[in-house]
Amino acid sequence: MDFFSRLPATIRMQILIDLGSPACIRRLIRASPTMLQQHTVDRHIVVQEVLRKLTSLDKTQGLFQDAMALLYLADRNPQHYPTTGERKTPLKPQDYHILSETLPSIEAAPGLQTSII
Repeated sequence: MDFFSRLPATIRMQILIDLGSPACIRRLIRASPTMLQQHTVDRHIVVQEVLRKLTSLDKTQGLFQDAMALLYLADRNPQHYPTTGERKTPLKPQDYHILSETLPSIEAAPGLQTSII
């Protein structure tokens, strides 16, 4: 029996948020069908909260700017690039989706260890 099925949904969501690392979250949702269902339902909230914690640690906003630059470099569709003078507003819903897909591949890069993400 899945132990997580006995917990309320808010506790399960908080567990996913507190794990923080996409690799840890991935392992948990592979091991627990209940946590997979919770992750499917609350994926955007989990990604939002993990990113909020990450960016709150960055007092100079340098890390945030680097992450946004990486997102733009990974985007192969030129129509998504901002025009001259146009500023991107921080993290729209589609950015959370892109980050949630990009972070696992960044974390899996050889020689790179991330404990915050």
